[in-house]
Formats: sequence, C-alpha cells, structure tokens
Amino acid sequence: MTGSPMRIGVLITNYQAWPTTLETVRAVLRYSGQGVTRVLVVDDGSDAPPAWPEGGNVVIHQNPKNLGYVASVNVGMSLMDEDLVVLLDCDARPMNDFIPEITARFNSQPRLGALGFTQTDDRKLLRSAGEPCPRLLDFVIGPSFASRLPFAVPTRKLAGTDFLCLHSCCIAVRRTAFEN
Repeated sequence: MTGSPMRIGVLITNYQAWPTTLETVRAVLRYSGQGVTRVLVVDDGSDAPPAWPEGGNVVIHQNPKNLGYVASVNVGMSLMDEDLVVLLDCDARPMNDFIPEITARFNSQPRLGALGFTQTDDRKLLRSAGEPCPRLLDFVIGPSFASRLPFAVPTRKLAGTDFLCLHSCCIAVRRTAFEN
C-alpha cells in the first residue's frame, strides 16, 4: 500500500464493568500502545470515570443515558477517524501486539473490510472468531429451535452465505467498510 501508514484506533464499550474495562485498556496499551493512535472507551451511561486517570491517548466518552450495545458502538464509530478500528468488548483483552498482524492483513488485501481475532474463553480454550452465516430456516424459526428439530429439514442458504459472521466482541474493521 502506498501513501501514509494506516492509523489504528481502539474502541472499547463499557456498561457497569469499569474494573474489567480498565484491565482491557491497560492490556491494549501494554501490548500495542505505540501503534495505536487513540483508545476510545464508550461508557453506556454507567460507571466509567469522566476522564482517563492515567494520561496518554485514552479518551472516555460517556453516553448521557443507556443506549445499548449497538447504539454505543455506532456512537463510538462516529467519533473515530482512524483508518482501522479495533472493536473490543470490555473483557476482550489482547494477549499480544495485534498491530503488525492487522496492518499486514489490511495492507495486503485492500478490499478486506473486517478481520476477526481468535478468542479464548474463561478456561483459556481457543474458540472461533465467528460462525457460519445463518440459513434461511434460521431466520424463519430461529437458530435455537431449528437446531433441535428431530428430523432433517431441507434448507437453502441465503445468497452470499459462504461467509463467516464475525463476533463483534473482538474484531478489526476498516472504518470505511463500517460506514458503508
């Protein structure tokens, strides 16, 4: 990729989990702080302090009232001007420097819109960053009910569902792709 290097920001959502969010922000700064333009914490009308107490490039935005997760992510993304945004739930702590990997992936694939991270659960077991896109039947009767049917129901995939649906708790997104 030619031109200026990509600017990377981190967006973390918080709702009534400030101690956990604090650990996540510190992990981002510890592992990737030099490569991150800004860390933005969107507090959804809850328990975050009005300003980051430790200085640096961390900003706290407080929603005046509880808006919910999706609206808080949208608020945060509207406040970001970085080229790439790493979106983390408050408990999605990085375990290494993620900047070199995401920079290499997005630089080598100009049409790449989002990148999911491998995650670990509470037992430190790896889990996928996503799952197969839903089938038409999943939308009609719901995935939980469809998975418990005692017989095989012929199903059709939705157009373009050979893709993976990424979990939003831990992804890197090209900001222009998010806006589109």
